[in-house]
Amino acid sequence: MKPDTLKVFLDGLKLLNIKLDEKQIEKFSVYLDELKKWNQKFNLIGPATDEEIIKRHFLDSLSVVPLLPTSNLQLPAILDIGSGAGFPGIPIKIALPDISLTLLDSSKKKMEFLRHLCKKLDIKAEAICGRAEIVAKMSTHQGKYDFAVARAVAKLSTAEKLCLPFLKNGGILILQTGNRTDINLKNGEIMEKFRLPEKILPGRVVLSIRKTQPFLKKSPLGAAGFTLIELMVVVALIGILAAIAIPKFAEMIRRTKQGKTKGELGNLRSAITLYYSDSEGMQYPQNAAAISNETGPMQTKYLSTMPAVKLGLNNYQETTDIDDFNDGDALTDLGNWGYIASRGRVFVNCAQSDAKGELISSW
Repeated sequence: MKPDTLKVFLDGLKLLNIKLDEKQIEKFSVYLDELKKWNQKFNLIGPATDEEIIKRHFLDSLSVVPLLPTSNLQLPAILDIGSGAGFPGIPIKIALPDISLTLLDSSKKKMEFLRHLCKKLDIKAEAICGRAEIVAKMSTHQGKYDFAVARAVAKLSTAEKLCLPFLKNGGILILQTGNRTDINLKNGEIMEKFRLPEKILPGRVVLSIRKTQPFLKKSPLGAAGFTLIELMVVVALIGILAAIAIPKFAEMIRRTKQGKTKGELGNLRSAITLYYSDSEGMQYPQNAAAISNETGPMQTKYLSTMPAVKLGLNNYQETTDIDDFNDGDALTDLGNWGYIASRGRVFVNCAQSDAKGELISSW
């Protein structure tokens, strides 16, 4: 870090009453360098000065640390939901290296950065690429964590529904948000409310919410339910129907998703063509970041929102990611959008075949 940047960081640590040794501070310096380098290519956090990164991301993430146990007898399992460029999970792990950390994000390019960063910083953390509502239903993650952390929450009710299933009963959800008034929790209670010092982030609040009860649904069978014989008959009938219907239904879903993706591909190409026409044939969007930027010209004039790739294949998740390619580049087979700025060409970055046997990248 530059001396003036380091001073901002050290002053912030004092305000948060957090002590780091030289090795830990050096890791934040490496983190800053890697983040700026990758941000130029992947637009992980948008344009930001070093001081803005220190305050908005490093110190904001570290504001969670006072709410976590630091005793060696308590090594909590922490899940960072929507980790993005590693916030707040990675800064917490640097400050508290003994915790067990899991990073969760649906963006493949951000997950690629996180895995690279963990190796660079010699940090041990599990990195999962997937949507939170899907991962939360997996037995390996449902009800397994002592703490869950999340930033930039739109609605507390949404965060509660999305995050609490990951926690053990009595587990703690820590949300970093603005000064909220829409607090109406169904399955959690607020334990602490911590406001960041104004010199770091004005109006920033950290909420600590304890999970009070599991998410249970009432049985649609009523109080009596089924007898054992009736239940066995129902299960047998369901098995027979499933054996007949599921294969056809799965193929129908796959074709529907691929049809949707083809339609969205057409929309993207049309938007790029209109952009090129309005530029009097002088230039296409300069790079993938120009297309995916929500406040850029593509999404404020030509697209209502960045469309998603929905392939319907088991190894691909729905994504709006778009990566830059040059003519002649080999596919990386990430199942996202690819873009060649020199020709204004957008395609699906997938080496698989579609339901008709056609190569998906050739659409």
